[in-house]
Amino acid sequence: SNFKWSARYPGPDRQSGTTDDVYLSEVILLPTKHHLLIELSSEDYVYVLACPELSLNQLVVPGRSQRVVLFSEQEGDFALLPATLCGPAAFVHSASPGTFRFVPQRRFRDTLEGER
Repeated sequence: SNFKWSARYPGPDRQSGTTDDVYLSEVILLPTKHHLLIELSSEDYVYVLACPELSLNQLVVPGRSQRVVLFSEQEGDFALLPATLCGPAAFVHSASPGTFRFVPQRRFRDTLEGER
């Protein structure tokens, strides 16, 4: 783990987990004005996905997926707070593990298409 959040988006086939998926790391792009069901998972340590501006504080445990709903009316960046609860890096990381970036739907779609 590099202690950074990353995201996997379904590709043109609209199926997650296939070869056409799009991956982004550290800056998690999300569309504004949509209720988004996000599935969270960890491959190594227990983490807390924390974003106070979005009232988000979710424990993420390896081997188990959790779902949260995110929503923002406004465009902008929302910093994720660093937190690991176990492992050699617990309480060591001070850098932000990522950012939620909310953008208009069209920009969201165009950006993901540009990543393919």
